[in-house]
Amino acid sequence: MNNMKKISLLLMMFAGVASVSAQSKKISYTPSATGSIVINLKNSDITIIGYGGKEVLISSLKDGKPASAELDIKEKNGSLYLKKNTEAEYSYKILVPQQSNISYQEEFRAPKKLEISNIKGNVFVKSWVSKIVLRNISGSVTARSEAADINVDYASLRQLAVDSLVSPGRLVSVSLPKNTGANLTMQVSSGLVKSDFDLGADNKKVLAEPGKSKLIKLKLKNGGGEMFIWANEVELRSK
Repeated sequence: MNNMKKISLLLMMFAGVASVSAQSKKISYTPSATGSIVINLKNSDITIIGYGGKEVLISSLKDGKPASAELDIKEKNGSLYLKKNTEAEYSYKILVPQQSNISYQEEFRAPKKLEISNIKGNVFVKSWVSKIVLRNISGSVTARSEAADINVDYASLRQLAVDSLVSPGRLVSVSLPKNTGANLTMQVSSGLVKSDFDLGADNKKVLAEPGKSKLIKLKLKNGGGEMFIWANEVELRSK
């Protein structure tokens, strides 16, 4: 390869790196007990991942290629607000400090990817038709979907919190460490509960009754954190 070709190749590589870098955003953010990262997106796939850093890192793709994030970003009273105003389809990956509280609200659009993982702060998430997938969560969770499943994998269940998982017409699936202590209240429309934990004779009797929605209460171990689940079907998994 002659010198001119080498120089051309190096320039192309540099341009590519510069292009990707230009499409990424980096925002300093210090998590607090009262502040949250508040995210409101339209028509977009989103993956939010907690990590050990001290900045919020946002990368975005449009048509599979790096693109400007098209977000309004502001900070107020210890919270960081990220809002997308365009209707164009995007895919976002957002890295946040692990201790951050997350608040995500989906606009009413077609189903999109909605995944949040590795968070030690509290998580509030609302979707319309997108499945909610939460993985390795240590904070309190409030999740509601109007027409899609909810899947929550807890690293641990916060003992002084009240978690709420609501998707009245769909499946709510919860994975908990096997030694978790919890007080569960479940409103189950279909009466179908698949559980690795012992439901007890009284609850099994209620679930077996025909007809109406079933309300059951279940204590895991010696009790602990409160959790309310309202769904058509429920899965309780031990890990």
